[in-house]
Amino acid sequence: MINFYTESIDKNLIEDFISLYKDSLIAPMDDMWESLTVENSKFYLVYLENNKVGYYSLDDNNYITQFFVLDEFIEFNYDILVYILKKHGIKNGFISTSDIKSLPVFLDLSKNVNVDTYLYTDNKNIVLKKTFDDLVVKVADDNDLKRAFDYVENSVNLKGDWQWDYLRNLIGKKELFLFLNDNEIIGTGEKRKHDDCGHLGVTVSIKYQGKGLGSYIMSFLKKECYKDNLIPVCSTTVGNISSQKAIKKSGFYAYHRILEIEF
Repeated sequence: MINFYTESIDKNLIEDFISLYKDSLIAPMDDMWESLTVENSKFYLVYLENNKVGYYSLDDNNYITQFFVLDEFIEFNYDILVYILKKHGIKNGFISTSDIKSLPVFLDLSKNVNVDTYLYTDNKNIVLKKTFDDLVVKVADDNDLKRAFDYVENSVNLKGDWQWDYLRNLIGKKELFLFLNDNEIIGTGEKRKHDDCGHLGVTVSIKYQGKGLGSYIMSFLKKECYKDNLIPVCSTTVGNISSQKAIKKSGFYAYHRILEIEF
């Protein structure tokens, strides 16, 4: 009989495993999705007899958010997942189609599969016909924190005090661009550097949506990535049709997805 067991562990103590997991992906994950979903998960180390063979993480809704088994124990991938599902009473999980090692066993054990998020990678350089030459673009600094928060809360309708820390972090890393019309923020762009990728994010004021500004900001961010030799990547949820249109118009293609699996 195969003897598996697990233990709860601090994420910082398994950084070597997490690094191996990320190296095993054939395309980058979206860092925003990871920061909002994976970072708030609980992590567990998996043992086979006395060997550390992998890890997994569970969010507050008991969804699997990451699952990884070392190559030398990959033959136990299926059995480990079955053990974990039973141990925690897990009914759902998330997995990227870029996770080619674990995706097969997730699908083998699935009852239902839905696309949750599209993962886009830069596909071609696009020259947009419509420009916004009258806009002023600036890298946000500490003095912009309050008005950036007011903008996302009132002009974009993104509520939550978590925005303070999120915006403060972006500003501290000089990763937030403000797009100004008569000194009013009408859009923002994020270029979050991670490894060799620039993870892009765009917001547009509600009253300026549908005018091509989102595609313009995305194209601007792509050029900033090119300057820094970064690969532009981004993502959006399956229900956000307007974002999908703006992203595609900017020359991106969704090579991968994050899937929601029902076990």
